[in-house]
Amino acid sequence: MNIIIKKIETEEEILGKAYVHWKSWHEAYQQIVAKSYLEKLTLKKCEEIAHSGIDNNWIAKDGEDVVGFITFGNCRDEDLEDAAEIFAIYVLEAYYGKGVGSLLMEKALEKLSDRKKIALWVFKENLRAIAFYRRFGFMPDGEERIFLLDEPADTIRMVLDRNRDEAEEDGDVKKEKERFFRLISDQIRFGCGYRTYQGQRQYFAFHGAPNRNDDYFINAEISKEEFEEIEREYPQAVSAGREEAERFRERYVEGHRVLAEGWNKLL
Repeated sequence: MNIIIKKIETEEEILGKAYVHWKSWHEAYQQIVAKSYLEKLTLKKCEEIAHSGIDNNWIAKDGEDVVGFITFGNCRDEDLEDAAEIFAIYVLEAYYGKGVGSLLMEKALEKLSDRKKIALWVFKENLRAIAFYRRFGFMPDGEERIFLLDEPADTIRMVLDRNRDEAEEDGDVKKEKERFFRLISDQIRFGCGYRTYQGQRQYFAFHGAPNRNDDYFINAEISKEEFEEIEREYPQAVSAGREEAERFRERYVEGHRVLAEGWNKLL
């Protein structure tokens, strides 16, 4: 695998972007978007969308194949003055967990380095994407919107506020954030984080149950020492198989106090 990130230029790259658009919607949104809407989202329609504009479109290529893309520009939300927006970021399922999405997002943030705020909209049920955006500093700002895609689909707005990040700097000492969330594995999903609860920092680990379609999460309280141990053991994201995921569960979730448990339930 040799991934390069480049601006979209040729007709072949435009068609490649269209294929990623079409394929990724059908791969990622089967349980989120109405089946009837996905059936109407044809490859031809995605090709028409791809040809409608190529400004600020960057693609990820593995050899000659387009495997992901990101597109961005001025924010369309009137309440966010002078903000930018990530309109879309998609990666083929075969490239999940290989760092392609991170390379695309890093390129967009580099190109938008002069913007203090960057927004995006994401399906509320798309927990994998929400966790990914959090890693780059995007946080829900409370705004929600319903899209009618044959059936209602709830979305939330997430904003990267660089003013907020700068305000957290106090001299050379960065103030502690109230919440941190990290998805370590996006194959069989598990991760860790902390939150401020009743005035105290509470550390937690979570694990998705693969026998329940990996969307049933158990969130367990862990010690600060265990959290630091996880951070040392997993300095980067991985695509864990069942054996490694089970080892994580047995070590950091099983036998610990359960903080939350349920379908699509993460702290």
